[in-house]
Amino acid sequence: MRINNSEVVDIDQARAAITSLDHATDMVNQERSYLGSMQNRLALTTSNLASQTQNIEASHSNIQGTDFAADAAELAKH
Repeated sequence: MRINNSEVVDIDQARAAITSLDHATDMVNQERSYLGSMQNRLALTTSNLASQTQNIEASHSNIQGTDFAADAAELAKH
């Protein structure tokens, strides 16, 4: 969309320029909306991945602790 070459000599050209500017503004707003929604999706994905990582690390720690407890119990028998 080219809006930099708008000449405004009479009322019809002024109306045409305003229409072009309105259309350009609408396009910018649509892109901003799209980018905002993508940013929100990325933020949600980041949050979910961080939560999953934390859960996996906690599970890993529990597994290691359980193995240690089982090994200690086995050693105590002997």
